[in-house]
Amino acid sequence: MLNKASTGANGAGRAVRQPEGATEVAGAYTDRGSSSEAGAAFPVPVREAYEDALWGGGDDAAQLAAIQRAEHGAAGVCSHDALTSENPTNDFQKAVDRYDRVVGWYALKSLLQPVHPFFEGKEAYLDGFRVYRRPGAETWLAWPQISGPRGGRMPLGNPYRLRKVSRSHTARKIKALFAVADASKVMLRIAHVMTSCPKPISEWAIEKKSRRQVMWKELGRPFLGGLEDIVGSGLGADSNYHTWSSECPVEPHSHFHHQLTNLRMVEAPGALDEDGEQAYHLEEIPWVTQRGGNRYQVPFSDQQLVLVKQLWLKLLRDFVRKHKIDWQPPADDDAEGWREIYVNVVPKDGKMKMMGSINYCGRNPIEDYAVYSNKVLREEHAVCPDPPEWLLKYSNRSRPFGWWRNLKTLAGSRKEEREKLHPLTGERLEYLGSYNLRELLERNQLGFLDVVKGKPVFSLLRDYELDWLLSVVKSRSPPYWDDYE
Repeated sequence: MLNKASTGANGAGRAVRQPEGATEVAGAYTDRGSSSEAGAAFPVPVREAYEDALWGGGDDAAQLAAIQRAEHGAAGVCSHDALTSENPTNDFQKAVDRYDRVVGWYALKSLLQPVHPFFEGKEAYLDGFRVYRRPGAETWLAWPQISGPRGGRMPLGNPYRLRKVSRSHTARKIKALFAVADASKVMLRIAHVMTSCPKPISEWAIEKKSRRQVMWKELGRPFLGGLEDIVGSGLGADSNYHTWSSECPVEPHSHFHHQLTNLRMVEAPGALDEDGEQAYHLEEIPWVTQRGGNRYQVPFSDQQLVLVKQLWLKLLRDFVRKHKIDWQPPADDDAEGWREIYVNVVPKDGKMKMMGSINYCGRNPIEDYAVYSNKVLREEHAVCPDPPEWLLKYSNRSRPFGWWRNLKTLAGSRKEEREKLHPLTGERLEYLGSYNLRELLERNQLGFLDVVKGKPVFSLLRDYELDWLLSVVKSRSPPYWDDYE
């Protein structure tokens, strides 16, 4: 049984900063290995291996100057000049605190009213903001609140609404994780482990709804069980099985996302729980220092990573043999063939990166379809098909493994569970109340704050963006916005 006496509920966890100029992507680590290493290749595509690489580059002072330039008229809201370094310093926090900020601007713009005809009748409207502030700060952080049109219900299929639902689950998870880490007096770290399937398996998986569970039972869960054979038992992880690709969600691409913690559940020597049975507690799993120029802490040693790759390849081979799927592992020199089969491991340190990683894995597929269809119709001016049936009916639920299944019990009862966390630092925010857009505009210059691929992005909103905000405010008869005439 779990040691109930060891559960607790106090405080935010301790985020550890990496050295200045470091990125969390371990290129030599995730890319290491070749098809000649015991038959386990899995070269990592550049898009995946460097998804968290620093975009802006340069030192803190240079980037802060770039941010200030961006907030005073740089062209393009998503300019790379608007990116901070991956570890916000006090100077960056001061820059963020200069103006009131709308949190989650890019998602609001992309998902509130997508342009594809599929979303006709599923539009939502801006109903105001829930406003918070960092303790001691004068400026506000505003989270959008949405609703259906006047006289109408909230469309259940609106992608921004779906996003808010998935993000609420993430917030509860991260609070519970750090409560458990604090109670156990250990430092929490997460590694995002991604494993992908070849195209024939991806196409097989979407033919029947029941096959999704088969994929988890025969590929996802055995992979985590195999990890325990490699690094030791007692692991805790949270997994998501995705049937689609974020780049092109209308095509099948089966892959697994595993949030693997650095904590294991072990017996507490000589301790009994309140029922008189053996008590257990969490202890840290030592991570190893990556070889090469960037000395990162990573969950697997070189030898273990080869074994992890061998494990995934064996599972794929057994799977296609059992289900009679026509697929053979590529030849050793077939780099293109190995491109779709990989094991990618990216360590996540700090609440911002952990929240971003769990958010990314738990997102609803319709979010990706909305972004994809917006791009195809607006930028490429091409025909975009409706989302396929297998995508519409997919529920991207998380599957806990090991001690993570008891996360809620371990975290205990926490009154502060519904408190809002700062998107960059994870600190708890003070709730100030609900405000409408006019009240925000009359108070201060309005900017935005986002986290993109684990990096903070912020700038002032341009005039045309403010016009768009006004255009989506809830009103009687869109597009006549009498609330702000």
